Amino acid sequence: SYSFCTLLADCGGGNRMIRRCRALLQTAPTKNSRFDAYLRLIRFDKQIGTWLLAIPCWWGHALGYAATGVPAADVAALCAGGALCMRSAGCIVNDMWDRNFDKQVERTKLRPIASGEISLPLAFSYLTAHMTAGLGILLCLHPYSVFVGALSVPLIVIYPLCKRVTYLPQLFLGFTFNWGVLVGYASVAGSICWTTAAPMYAAGIFWTLLYDTVYAHQDKVDDVKVGVKSSALLLGDSKVPLHAFNVCVTSLTCLSACSAGLTIAVPVLLAAGGSLHYSLHKVQLDSPASCGRFFSDNKFFGIAVAIALAFAAIISSENSRSSDENQKEKQPDSYFPNIHFWDNINKIQQVANGERQIDWDLLKV
Repeated sequence: SYSFCTLLADCGGGNRMIRRCRALLQTAPTKNSRFDAYLRLIRFDKQIGTWLLAIPCWWGHALGYAATGVPAADVAALCAGGALCMRSAGCIVNDMWDRNFDKQVERTKLRPIASGEISLPLAFSYLTAHMTAGLGILLCLHPYSVFVGALSVPLIVIYPLCKRVTYLPQLFLGFTFNWGVLVGYASVAGSICWTTAAPMYAAGIFWTLLYDTVYAHQDKVDDVKVGVKSSALLLGDSKVPLHAFNVCVTSLTCLSACSAGLTIAVPVLLAAGGSLHYSLHKVQLDSPASCGRFFSDNKFFGIAVAIALAFAAIISSENSRSSDENQKEKQPDSYFPNIHFWDNINKIQQVANGERQIDWDLLKV
């Protein structure tokens, strides 16, 4: 319930009760306790990472809905829950890898692992719990999306190491954070149409390059001292590459929407791209506060794109139903027709017992 309140408050629409919940979390008398350290480890009071992980899932979900016409609100909710679990797991992995670097950076030196509040074995147990919860949510999805989602685990583990060897760790973060486009699409459609999903996945990667490069400007002085690499150091203070990223984001989202037959969403996507251009023009790269605000405000761009795609998909689906007079309304077999948890568990048990062969058709793309 605290997570839900924090997400709503971060979106800017929280009421007095939500703000009080958040204030309670920040001022609770559990300071220096293990639970308080755990909450700070998973950045519980800063849910922007969860938004940025869930939004690509919703992009893919809307595109999959446009392709099939099958409503899947239950899948959208599962994507949000999965994003919350996996973002927390990503924070833990990142802090485990970077504990020695974090001690030397002003913004991160008080993180629980770097400061010694949480030991590595305890952090690993937290990581295991979050990965298990994420697996449980993943197993609720279509078998094809379970396979697609499992492929993202190496990216989650490898990403924190990238800043040691390349000046483009933000690129690898883009590969990781936007994998949800593919999972969201597959969870609704049961397959992936690459002419539609690939441009949206690429758009997400450029979007991550944009917002996380600006975010990295907060630590560029400390990064030079400790020898950590980032795209902020590679590109310098010029905004030209950042504007180029924005052009790629806007163009690719429009291309994906047109490929899915959602041309009605294009004006909104162009307007969202224009808004992102204006925000980028206003941000001050030498001001950590300005960079932080830009980073946080990017959720509004992502939500606008998701809403535009969802409404366009709904309109497209309704038009296609009304054009077919002979189509009968299909009644779902259950209240949650897109939840496949027990079906997936049974299949895994049958494979483990030798009663069923692995369906290699799932590997086809």
